[in-house]
Amino acid sequence: MSNFIIRPYEASDETTVIELWYQCKLVTSWNDPHKEIQRKRSVQPELFLVAEIDGRVIATIMTGYEGHRGWLNYLAVTPQYQRQGIGQRMVETAIDQLTEIGCPKVNIQIRTSNKTVIRFYERLGFRIDNVISLGKDCIPTNDEFKLF
Repeated sequence: MSNFIIRPYEASDETTVIELWYQCKLVTSWNDPHKEIQRKRSVQPELFLVAEIDGRVIATIMTGYEGHRGWLNYLAVTPQYQRQGIGQRMVETAIDQLTEIGCPKVNIQIRTSNKTVIRFYERLGFRIDNVISLGKDCIPTNDEFKLF
């Protein structure tokens, strides 16, 4: 594995980060990645990390903490660098950041059909909680997305 560094996201990373998110199928028709980044840069921007090799972004993780739970979002690793421990290091670094600011528990939402990612997080000590995740849009989403 090549040496990589984990560092805070910088504005100049935006194009590469969004390309990576598309490559890893993290962008949906109802999520505007530019707006996601803009919102994160206004709230706890230090919890938005990238990994790079030779100056090129190869991984991301976006984390949040509201005083009760921490959340991991947008973990992405360039396919050619997957299964080399980079994703694990990104998660560990994000959890270390959350722990330092007093976060007692970290949650993540994963599509139930994404068995590979579920197994990845289970290997890192995550477990399926006996809860249902509900959501409500506070900001209108893309008109292309319809539930029914």
